[in-house]
Amino acid sequence: MGAADLNIAGKDYFTEVEAAHYACVSESQFREKRAEYGLQGFWWMGKKVYRKADVQLAMEAAWQQSPQGADA
Repeated sequence: MGAADLNIAGKDYFTEVEAAHYACVSESQFREKRAEYGLQGFWWMGKKVYRKADVQLAMEAAWQQSPQGADA
């Protein structure tokens, strides 16, 4: 499944593939760095899922710490 095939509109919970897509990184990068950003998925009906809100908060926190965020 490629990025063009993903439909994450309106979802509050993402699979790992969807979470990586939402975070604009590869699946391997997401897996490697998720703990660094405090992202903890949980198992739901046989799939590991992540809350959209958690991914968004992690991205916002990183942006706030960046020079662009600090200057805004």
